[in-house]
Amino acid sequence: MTEPSEFQNKLEYITRHEDEILPTSTHTETIKAIHELVQEVEEHHGGVWRFADKSKFPQTNVVEAILQEAETKVFVWTNPDADVGAKRAVFTMDAPGAFAALMPVVFELKRSPRYKSVEIVASNVAAEYIRENEGGDWFGFTQVRSTNVAPGKPTPVFVDILSKGESHADVIFASLTDTNGPETVALFGGKSVFSAKKLYFVMDGWGGANHAFANSKHMDKVDGIFCNNELAKRIIEKELPNFPPEQIYATGTGQIDSLDIEHSEELIQGGREKLGLDDETIGVLYLGDISADYASVVMPGIADHDISEKTFALVLEAMINDASNDETKKFALMVRPHPRNSRNNELWQKVASTMILQNLKVIPATNKECSMNEAAYASDAIVSILSTENFKAPLRGVELRHF
Repeated sequence: MTEPSEFQNKLEYITRHEDEILPTSTHTETIKAIHELVQEVEEHHGGVWRFADKSKFPQTNVVEAILQEAETKVFVWTNPDADVGAKRAVFTMDAPGAFAALMPVVFELKRSPRYKSVEIVASNVAAEYIRENEGGDWFGFTQVRSTNVAPGKPTPVFVDILSKGESHADVIFASLTDTNGPETVALFGGKSVFSAKKLYFVMDGWGGANHAFANSKHMDKVDGIFCNNELAKRIIEKELPNFPPEQIYATGTGQIDSLDIEHSEELIQGGREKLGLDDETIGVLYLGDISADYASVVMPGIADHDISEKTFALVLEAMINDASNDETKKFALMVRPHPRNSRNNELWQKVASTMILQNLKVIPATNKECSMNEAAYASDAIVSILSTENFKAPLRGVELRHF
């Protein structure tokens, strides 16, 4: 049975990391109730739990389920046709961008007899994408979860990573994440703990690598950084002036490979059909972000704590103004919130409380409705704070239909 103090620590942990846990959890209401309980204990009881209302305590098994959903996961694929002396590769991924950038590399290595195993250390949205496919079976991966290492205590994910290590990891590819991602395992322990011969960092966007290397003097030596193109390389060189420029490789990543330009016409038609847009409708795709990331990582001390929500409000206002200025035209605001944002409901609350004109419709464009490519190709313009899709838009080569 869980000791009360440990149980309370778990409640506080869930509240502290609520923004990271909520987007992929199936226990949304319980997490919100836990937040209210922890807040009540702090505000009314000075953080002393013995005065808390026990009737508000969530069930222990539900708390454990929340933590198990949120924990970093290890997925493994073993090559039955590997050559003698084949290598072991490990990838870390967290955000949708990292997943899109690294999975093409994962698939390439799976096709090569030079690799005996490929492992993915995944958290958050990346882990959810793999888990959604029956525990990774779609990719041919199976999840590893060690148990009973210390009876009565949870087993650290480090054990899962090491459990498949009949030999050292030959190469590790770490990816960028915003907060508390598994790349920390690779950057601070890839060589010193897991004995990898090579450690690489994959930058799937344009900018933002500096916070991953903020504590570089304590990191393992990174052998190289792979990025999208020369622009991405120049940004990294500016952000990391002490990193050897000759070890920054503009090779392209899955972000560019995923443009699927050769099927652009099909994606335009398919996307607009799925979203209910006729040929005359001007479609603007809004890509949501996470305010907390800007406030704590991207622009700490500068960014508004509601920057994403306020940006959406401005975009919605601009669309209403456009629709009002020309009532003969039809407009659609296609809303694709960030999959890791726990405040996405605020966007729809804003829509519900706003007077929308008849020649403007606001529609969801999430994964449930269409793919990212379908949404991007279906749109006439893309609006966001700092999405990778803004950089990718000119590369798609699609002429604007209405502007």
